[in-house]
Parts: sequence; structure tokens; C-alpha cells
Amino acid sequence: MTLSHATMPDIADVAIMIELLDAIGLAEGQEDDVVDPDGSARRLRESAQQEAVAPARRAAMIALAGALSFILVGWSQPQLPDGAVGFVYLPALVGIALTSMFFARFGARLAHRLSPRLLKRLFALLLLAVGISFLV
Repeated sequence: MTLSHATMPDIADVAIMIELLDAIGLAEGQEDDVVDPDGSARRLRESAQQEAVAPARRAAMIALAGALSFILVGWSQPQLPDGAVGFVYLPALVGIALTSMFFARFGARLAHRLSPRLLKRLFALLLLAVGISFLV
């Protein structure tokens, strides 16, 4: 699959798209802190993880805006592999999206079956593992 990198999208159009995505994310998660990873973690500790939909949606909007910026920044790079749009490699994007859809359903079912106490402890272990990976 060969994609043309000849024309760069208009930066004004992209800026408007990113602002719209940001507005949608803020509107969906108004009861939560605004784009604050620490606030999102605190919110998860205060409520059941099953009710953490608004921070997850906001994170998805931020990820989409980040992907758009990677596309823009890498748009005119000549040494990208076939199947890349900017710095986004489309086969990897499809693979990640497909596995995420499967495991999101599995994770939601598992979260409803586990007790809130065990779920909080597993989440704490995940945060601990991520923190250790930053230190190592």
C-alpha cells in the first residue's frame, strides 16, 4: 500500500479539528478534572472503576489528537515505510484497534464480575508496575 505524501493538509483545518475533539472530550467528562492524569487516578479511587467511562473517553480524545499531530509532523518525511501516514503506521493502528476492541469487552465483563476491593487492588498493582517501569 503506497500513500502519497505530496500535499500537506491545511494547518488551519487540522487546528479546528483538534479544538473540536478537545471540546467533545471536555463536554463528556465535565464532572472530572480537566486533562489531569493525577485527577483521573484520584477519581478512579473515589468511585467504582465501572464508572470510569468519562476519563476513558477523554483519554481517547487526547489519543486521537495526538495521532493527528503525529500524522501532521511526519507528513512530508520521505523515509517512511509503505503503509505509513505521517508517523502513524496503519497496519499497527489496525492491529491495536482490533485487539483493543476484543479486550475492552473482556475487561468490562471481568470488571463487573470482580469485587470492587479486588479491582482496586489490581489497579493499584498496575499503577505500581507502571511506576517501577518508569524507574527502571
